[in-house]
Amino acid sequence: MKTGNRGESMEEKKVVAGNEAAAIGAYESGISVATGYPGAPCSQVLEYIERYEDIYCEWSTNEKTAMETAIGASFNGKRSFVVMKTLGLNVAADALLQYSGTKINGGIVVLVADDVGRIVGDDYQDSRNYGIAAQIPVLEPADSEETRRFIKFGYEISEKYSIPVILRMNAITSKSKSVIKVDPDLTVTQSEHIRYNYCAQKMVTNVIRFGFSNYKEKDLVKYWHNFKQYWNKLKQDCNDFSVNTLTLASKKIGIIASGVSYYYAKEVMPNASYLKVGMAYPLPEKLIRQLANYVDELYIIEGFQPVLEKEIKALGIPVKGSEIFPRFPYALYFTSDIIAEKILGLLPDSAFPFKNVIPFRIPTNCPGCPHLFLFYLLHKNQIKSSGAIGCAGLGALPHIGQIDIVQCMGSSIGIAHGYNKAAKNNEKFVAITGDGEFWHTGVNNLINVVYNKGNVTTIIMDNFTVAMTGGQGNPSSGYGLGHEVNRLSIEKICEAIGVADIQIVDPYNLEEFEKCVTSTFKHDKPAVIIARRPCLVFSCRSEKKTCQITDRCKGCLKCAKIGCLAIELTEGNGQTFALINPHRCIGCGLCQQVCQIGAIEYA
Repeated sequence: MKTGNRGESMEEKKVVAGNEAAAIGAYESGISVATGYPGAPCSQVLEYIERYEDIYCEWSTNEKTAMETAIGASFNGKRSFVVMKTLGLNVAADALLQYSGTKINGGIVVLVADDVGRIVGDDYQDSRNYGIAAQIPVLEPADSEETRRFIKFGYEISEKYSIPVILRMNAITSKSKSVIKVDPDLTVTQSEHIRYNYCAQKMVTNVIRFGFSNYKEKDLVKYWHNFKQYWNKLKQDCNDFSVNTLTLASKKIGIIASGVSYYYAKEVMPNASYLKVGMAYPLPEKLIRQLANYVDELYIIEGFQPVLEKEIKALGIPVKGSEIFPRFPYALYFTSDIIAEKILGLLPDSAFPFKNVIPFRIPTNCPGCPHLFLFYLLHKNQIKSSGAIGCAGLGALPHIGQIDIVQCMGSSIGIAHGYNKAAKNNEKFVAITGDGEFWHTGVNNLINVVYNKGNVTTIIMDNFTVAMTGGQGNPSSGYGLGHEVNRLSIEKICEAIGVADIQIVDPYNLEEFEKCVTSTFKHDKPAVIIARRPCLVFSCRSEKKTCQITDRCKGCLKCAKIGCLAIELTEGNGQTFALINPHRCIGCGLCQQVCQIGAIEYA
């Protein structure tokens, strides 16, 4: 598969983050197709892969479509790579779990970035549970070099054992940098692996095998995939995989560790005995028993939930874990101090010097964000609303407090529909969604609203990008990932599915925006308002103007309640006044439109 590799002597060392290392490993594996959906902390992986020529990369409309596109490439015999955050695997689970029992041609690796410690998100999900549910091997690298090597190893076992592979990263391994080894002269040809001419989905093959007395006939056997045989072989072989390493030293303490937690433990207890688990599932049972029989006390140190701990205890092997490492209400990611305290009884040498100095800051919308105009209108008209994760979801936080329900991507329309049906028109929820969320899964809910004669008003904040994850493209943005894409029209899609009331408005025109929103409450049918203005972070403004508060200000502080970061408070003569930070203000004019006495004007 590879040409131009001149051996170990030509390797160079390079310091990269885990996301870039993942891209390098995928390229070195000879992938042909890379798909995904943007989500912190792993959005950059596909952006790095896109730099390699001849690899097809795309931001798919959601994680399920990304997974199925990659599966199609696998059926074709090409290696494919899928990238998503932890919550995205929920969306892709239908496709992945069905694929797990299917004959594999080209290898497929699914990179999933969990949020261990809730560093970049708000979920407690652990993707290793999907590996257990679907009987899919889960690899867990501890640093950038292991990320690169584990991806290459993942493709080998995917094709050898005819199974998809999950590579589990997290916010630490994705963003932290470490040394990797690369060959600058290495060139790679894309791999092609045709093992089966018939790749049938497992539910069909189960019917063929168990539903007919003549299932052993030639025309039926070719569809059957003996998944159990491959899985049992993998469970035995994993004891010899290089990703699982057993080091026997001190007999007093033995540590089973996975991911970056291994390095934290090694820093505190360098002389302990270790089983470093690079394959989190299936576990190397022989190696675990060997370590357990060797040491007096056995500990399991794993990131996040006690997944490995439960599997080890199910084998009848005593191990200490969650009883000394409490996880809830805080999702735990390990540090050397935590391990030293809980196992050795040692307290940190010095407290974190900035622990009581750094202020707590709630995530907020950017100054001039069109969502701020929407939040103001919801407050002014006392409108209840459902939103979803993203820029609109920030409106649920205490400093704004105008989004009543926030759930997963694309859910706001369906939640509003269900709420309104249950309320029997006594009160009405509107649905707030971004353009990215609309294309992700929101459009499915809108179809359901029209189909079932719902009365939801859907406000689509169309800013031409998937903003919160880094400004990636979506179907209505007009740009993709390194190649030309078609630009789709939100309004035409809404019209095609039967929405009769469609209005397009500039959210900066507060008066017109308010008329659009309030008018939809006068009828009992689906309505869509497209509030269209480019995201300020990912668009260029030709002019720079700012607002200022004049001496006419009476100190009512109504402008401060819109949640704009550019509006600050100051004290003077025993009274609190608002002022506008000119370095943050972008001149959107929302504060001007809110101020009823005309005390705010352009500088």
